[in-house]
Formats: sequence, C-alpha cells, structure tokens
Amino acid sequence: MNRKYFPHLILIAVVFALVYLLILKDRTGYIDNNKLYTDFKGTKELEEKLKTNLESDRKIIDSLNQVVVAVEKMFKSKNPSIEEITTYKQLLTFNDSLKYVYQLSLKEMNNKISIQVWNTLSEYIIEYGKKYHYKYIFGASGNGNLMYASDKKNLTEDVIKFANKKYEDQ
Repeated sequence: MNRKYFPHLILIAVVFALVYLLILKDRTGYIDNNKLYTDFKGTKELEEKLKTNLESDRKIIDSLNQVVVAVEKMFKSKNPSIEEITTYKQLLTFNDSLKYVYQLSLKEMNNKISIQVWNTLSEYIIEYGKKYHYKYIFGASGNGNLMYASDKKNLTEDVIKFANKKYEDQ
C-alpha cells in the first residue's frame, strides 16, 4: 500500500469510529408494553392453551346450568316437595361453588401466563438491548412512567419482531 494514503486512511477510520461512538453513546428507546404483550406470539399461544385446558371445565359448568334451568322450569309447573327444594338448594350451592372455583382457576392461570410471558419478554428485551447497544430501553404502559418520547425512539415493532423470531426459533 502506498504510504501517502496511510494518514488519510487513519483519518477516515478515526472519523468513522467517532461517528459510531456518538451514535451509540446514549442510545435509548422505549417499548409500548401493552402492544408488545398483545402482539407477542408466545402470549397468543399460551392463551390458546389456557382456553383449551379450561374448555372441559366450562362445559361442565354449562351443563350444570342447564340442569338448574330445567329444575326451575319443573318447579314452575308443579309444587315441589321439601326434599326437592333441599336438593335444588344444594344444586345451586354446588353450581355457585363450581363457578367460583372456575373463576379462581382462570385468574390463577392468567396470572401464570402473564408472569411467564413477561419473564420471556424480559430476557428477549435484554438480549435485544445488548445486541443493538442500547443503554436504556424504557417500558411505556400509559401509567405515567414515561410521559413523552419521540416516535423515533419507539422500538416496539422491532422488539416484537425480534421476540417473535426468538420464540419461533426455540
């Protein structure tokens, strides 16, 4: 290589290095947490599993509700005995208990899914931040933590693509 170009090459390399460092110096961005959670394929898949798991419970509750309605219709057409009324009250209590347990199960499963999804997304966001040299990635969820950020700093779509790709590659 010709020595007269050497100082120019060093100058160009220094300029590129400075520009690179200035661009990455305080690289920050934010994510719309709600959109990320909703659009993440892992969320959709886990919610679908939840729906499938609880479908049989839902069918049992629906069948029991039909029995309750049938008994109520029967009571309208005749005078029920004390035994029938007692049995009916027990049926109602059982039905209410079953609904309550179902709601608790549903709530618990939703909480587990939420925790599982956010744990996974947190790992992916950390990996994304390291890969693309971010110092900070903020989460915006509309609750006042992040009051304003330029749309140029919105990483939501990029992180969704990154997270979905990572999830699919598992």
